[in-house]
Amino acid sequence: MGLQPYSGGFTIEGNAVGVLLVHGFAGAPQNMWPLAEALWRRGFTVSAPRLPGHGTAVDDLAGTRPAEWTGALDAAFEHLSRTCDKVFVAGISFGGALATHLALERQVDGLVVMAAPLFRLDGLQAVLTNLTDADRIPVDSRDAVLDKASGIVCYDEFPVAAFAPALDFAEQVGARLPELRTPSLFLYGAHDPLVDVACGRRAAAAAADSSLIVLDHSAHEITLDLDRELVIAHTITFIDRWSAATRASVDAGTGLP
Repeated sequence: MGLQPYSGGFTIEGNAVGVLLVHGFAGAPQNMWPLAEALWRRGFTVSAPRLPGHGTAVDDLAGTRPAEWTGALDAAFEHLSRTCDKVFVAGISFGGALATHLALERQVDGLVVMAAPLFRLDGLQAVLTNLTDADRIPVDSRDAVLDKASGIVCYDEFPVAAFAPALDFAEQVGARLPELRTPSLFLYGAHDPLVDVACGRRAAAAAADSSLIVLDHSAHEITLDLDRELVIAHTITFIDRWSAATRASVDAGTGLP
């Protein structure tokens, strides 16, 4: 099936600091656009790939699995690394789990995790127990934001055949957080109906070099919600800090002033 409106991936050329943005399950790169534009205006190169099975039809998503999503993200990382000296990765929801997995496997300069379900979500797991791979879970994307004029792009159903493996994958990634050595920023909405802020607190506590920001006026899709300007500000501050720290470390190693 063809690409749905506002669902394609994009790259915006900037300086030698690259930021890889990862959208959520059943979502689209467009949901990252306010953050992407702000990062580009700051001077960064921004890449927001469309994950396999997304932006076309729910049937396409039903046929994809975590290995395809991690493979696509790894390819996007490789491409960005060829043109950028430093690469940061930021992901929302399931995209946050994919971003964390990338940081565990590759040399990433910094990680921003937004509303990611990195631990077991008992409510969703209870629902999935009574469903089969052929089933679909109806989704009202308006529940993901407090700002009802946000223009979120998302399928109106979650295919269980792909959603159940996605949640299992995210939980496996969460179990590996003590291995994470990448500087990390965790951002979670205080009114998230899908991923409780307690998940963010647990994630930040498990990761070695991390901080947590709780957004008081946001639900799940925080890049589009009422606190989106805070998401932008915290992300830019984080990248500015760690891109400078990386440069200083390299210069110290080479004896450059």
